[in-house]
Amino acid sequence: MEENATLFVEEMHWGEQPVRLTALRCRVLPDDAPTTSVHIVAFFGEKVLVVRDRRGMFGFPGGRLEHGEDVHQALNREVYEEARAYLKSEYDLFAVMKIEYTVRLPNRNYAHDFTYMGLYAGLVRGLDPIGADPAGVVTGRDLFSRPVCEYRLPRHDRVLLKEAVLALNRKPGFFYKGLKSFENFGMTASSNLASEASSLQEDPHPPEESVDPT
Repeated sequence: MEENATLFVEEMHWGEQPVRLTALRCRVLPDDAPTTSVHIVAFFGEKVLVVRDRRGMFGFPGGRLEHGEDVHQALNREVYEEARAYLKSEYDLFAVMKIEYTVRLPNRNYAHDFTYMGLYAGLVRGLDPIGADPAGVVTGRDLFSRPVCEYRLPRHDRVLLKEAVLALNRKPGFFYKGLKSFENFGMTASSNLASEASSLQEDPHPPEESVDPT
């Protein structure tokens, strides 16, 4: 697989801020700009962990680094705060998202021309009962099967899910039977995903496993 290959480029709004997001395949964080946030595609059994935001949109858990944190501390903290999930330690970087601010809004401080979001692939060790997100952004969590991922996740997240599966399957000595259900994910796509997603009812929450984080 080609390192630093561009997976997708998308332009969108984060609130009022227009951004350009360029996803790049890589296994080492770039050093030409800071990594300011981290997210993970994490599997639990034959499903993938997702969180729901205030708009009802689903995505992979993660968030910004706080002062003094490294990427691993931030990733584990954010995943627990948003999804009440514990990660197994054997997660790996598979891509980064280059974040460019295409318009500089007045009265905002832009410390860098662009930043990176680290994107990791790994496994969930266990789940606690869901609680409130301290940031107030996440309103719920779910575990999506492959068919639900194909309908409910936006296109760019389906691309990242495909890359995460490929990265884990290529990891030396790694085997996780739950990935079998995501084999060849993303190789085919429905032409009317948007309309199908709008009519699909949300899956009920599956039974959850509470674990001791120590």
